Amino acid sequence: MVSTTSDMLEFIQALFNGKLVTPKQLELMKPETGNFGLGMFKFDFSGHISFGHTGNIDGIFAEICYFPKEKVAVAYFSNGGIYPRNEVLTGVMSIYFNMPYTIPTFKVMRLDTARLMHYTGTYISKDTQLKITITADDGILSIAVPGQQAFPLQPLSNNTFESKMLGATFAFGTAKGMFTITQGNKTFNYSLER
Repeated sequence: MVSTTSDMLEFIQALFNGKLVTPKQLELMKPETGNFGLGMFKFDFSGHISFGHTGNIDGIFAEICYFPKEKVAVAYFSNGGIYPRNEVLTGVMSIYFNMPYTIPTFKVMRLDTARLMHYTGTYISKDTQLKITITADDGILSIAVPGQQAFPLQPLSNNTFESKMLGATFAFGTAKGMFTITQGNKTFNYSLER
């Protein structure tokens, strides 16, 4: 199936305007209790209720939602990137609904590359089988896993970095060759592969 955001918007507007199903059938598609109905999820954005669906395959993400009270539809496609898609949608909705929002600068801070070289190498963990390669170039520390493109880590301090995309922080120890990833309530310890 091939589609565009314009196609998705046209579809959901036709759906909610009674051009595809009857109002009774539309109500059946919405969740009665919980967040999932016969084909649609219920989304609550700071009290603004919408109905729609999401999809994800092979790293391609799509979301469509319709706010019946406001008669507003939102369609979103993403096929990659290092910025979390939920942050993009939160920004769009915040701006539309006149809520406070600071547009990110996307400026990557650069540190002394010689200092960052202290952190580079291929790391392994007893906590997971995921091997991680850390590189430094032009003052930016980057992370890569096998089969994936490297992406930059944002420094929080001289030895702590974050990835908003992963929702993770990377804390390097004082001794060369060790770091810890904290992601949600999980912690993974890594050491240099010997």
